Amino acid sequence: MVYGSASFQNWTVLGIAPKSIVNANMNRLQYTTMAVMSGIVGMLAVTVLLLMVQSNRQKLRKKDQQLLAREELFSSLSRNVDDVFLMIDTGTGKVEYISPNVRRILGISPEAVQEDFHVLCSAGGDNCRSPLDDLMQMEQGTQQEWDREFIHQETGEPHYIHVTGFINDVQGAKKCIVDLSDRTGEHQTTLAVEAALEVAEKASQAKTDFLSNMSHDIRTPMNAIVGMSTIGQLKLDDRRSVQDCFCKIDASSRYLLSLINDILDMSKIETGKMELAHEYFDFTELMDEVNQIIYPQAEERQIEYVIYHSEPLEQFYIGDPLRLKQILMNLLSNALKFTRAGGRIQIQIEEQKRTNGFSYLRFQVKDTGIGMSREFRSRLFMPFEQEAPETARNNVGSGLGLSIVYNLVQLMGGSIEVESEREKGSVFTVILPFKLAEDDQEVENQRKKRELLQGLAVLVADDDPLVGSQATSILEKAGARSLWVDSGFRAVEEVRRLLEEGRHFDIAMIDWKMPDMDGVETARRIRALVGPDTTIIMISAYDWTVIEQEARNAGVNCFISKPLFGSTIYDAFARAVNRSEEKGAEKEREDFSGCRVLLADDNELNREIARTLLEMRGMEVETAEDGQEAADLYRSRGAGYFSAVLMDIRMPRMDGLEATRAIRAMEDEGTDSVPILAMTANAFEEDKARAYEAGMNGYLVKPLDMEAVLDELKKHL
Repeated sequence: MVYGSASFQNWTVLGIAPKSIVNANMNRLQYTTMAVMSGIVGMLAVTVLLLMVQSNRQKLRKKDQQLLAREELFSSLSRNVDDVFLMIDTGTGKVEYISPNVRRILGISPEAVQEDFHVLCSAGGDNCRSPLDDLMQMEQGTQQEWDREFIHQETGEPHYIHVTGFINDVQGAKKCIVDLSDRTGEHQTTLAVEAALEVAEKASQAKTDFLSNMSHDIRTPMNAIVGMSTIGQLKLDDRRSVQDCFCKIDASSRYLLSLINDILDMSKIETGKMELAHEYFDFTELMDEVNQIIYPQAEERQIEYVIYHSEPLEQFYIGDPLRLKQILMNLLSNALKFTRAGGRIQIQIEEQKRTNGFSYLRFQVKDTGIGMSREFRSRLFMPFEQEAPETARNNVGSGLGLSIVYNLVQLMGGSIEVESEREKGSVFTVILPFKLAEDDQEVENQRKKRELLQGLAVLVADDDPLVGSQATSILEKAGARSLWVDSGFRAVEEVRRLLEEGRHFDIAMIDWKMPDMDGVETARRIRALVGPDTTIIMISAYDWTVIEQEARNAGVNCFISKPLFGSTIYDAFARAVNRSEEKGAEKEREDFSGCRVLLADDNELNREIARTLLEMRGMEVETAEDGQEAADLYRSRGAGYFSAVLMDIRMPRMDGLEATRAIRAMEDEGTDSVPILAMTANAFEEDKARAYEAGMNGYLVKPLDMEAVLDELKKHL
């Protein structure tokens, strides 16, 4: 009996059922519950299993993605970095990996490397066994590093590679892993730094050497000046000894001045303050001045010196004659310094081209001296540079000369080249433009002089065939009939032959120095044959004053200097035809008697020197110790009393510029201004400009050259 109750609106319900029925239902319920629970548990298990499988799949997928990303990253790095990675199986020699950037860095395809890694070795210059072969034979954990130049197989450019190789175990197998790092950029930077450092060290050493040499070079002439002054004072009674001391003092002081000028010129160049003149100048006169300086030095050192030129060359050009002379003197002085006795120095001048009103002149200075190395030629024009100066004839100089020459040539719009070989000499070639002078009067004068030569018979005697051909070419263009012979004996024979035919030479041009018979003896014999009918002109490359009297006694009418420019020949013939004899090379001294000069200088010794030299030329000199005293003295004497004023620039109380302005303020309108010439140690162009702005008329640089002082005075008096 099963009892159960239910309450509903105060009613009680009783159910009565058989026991068998109740038990049967309970068993069925138990079975059903167990089946359901078993199904639920099974479903849960399957669900859990499925979740675990899904999770594992996600993890595997994530790992695959990470691995792929890493592979892509490594591949990207391999393509873009400057390192080539290589892995070789040491057992089989098989390349298991090669970076794809091997083509970019070395110009070799990855396929070629995989086929045979020895292709890398051939790019590095190894034709047989490579360092990689040796590395693969070593034990695990071994590492080696080396540097090697590889040639890019496509471009041929060199690449500097740092190689790192090591042996390692990879999954139980011994592998050779190699890193080839391209360090070309670093290598080039290192080389550039090393080169720059070397240049800097050389420049520093050059300046150190320069200071040392300058100290030596300055002290050497100073020692001579001091020493000769002492000797001269001790031997005042010995006129010859005193004169010799003065000559040596003069030479030493001039050399000292040249050193100072070099330093000043270099300073002006480096600061961009070097200015060029643009003036009308006599080219033949300039070359004669150069010749007169170089020739005696060459003679003294037993060096043959010759100068040639090719027509056409003008007598006058427009440019900077001072800088042209400076260039030529530097080149020729160097040639003298580095050429041994018995050698030869030659200068050749010709017009390279003529365009747009300019003539481009080519100067070639050639010597048979010691020459120079190829390495030194690359730095030849750098300041302070000298190569083995101990091999020079005279180990002196600032080391600035050629640097100054180079910069002057550039400033003048020209070019300079050098060819040289050790013990075979050097050749310097300079090309400079000069504006052609347009002087109708001078052209007319030259034309008239050329007309004097028309129809004249001229004999040229010179042992140098180039000089002979130049002279005859110039003469024939002027309308003369010329004949060249190469010796004095032949000259005499030609004169005698023509006399036998009843004719004679109008003019004979005879070289002074000829090997068989010199010019003086040749002139004497020709004069004995022809009497006064032939004008004899002596040709000389040097100062003829040493033979002038002897030559005139032998019958020589006048003299002419080499090189034989057309203008100099015309001038000589004009004098010869007019029978005006040459007065000689020495300049005629001007008479300055009655000339009153006001000299202002705060240095007592400078005043004494200048005053003495001026008074020796007949001038009356009054002195002032500063600008204020000079202005007061000029005021007290009145306008027109002084013929000229020599004014120092730097003086106490009132400097020379202020004193000049004060004097100009005193001058009355309509009266002639007194010439005021600056005397200063300042040689820069801006100083000269300030002097002219203050009212000065001329500019003299200390130490004073008396000839320059007199020339300047003659311009204004």
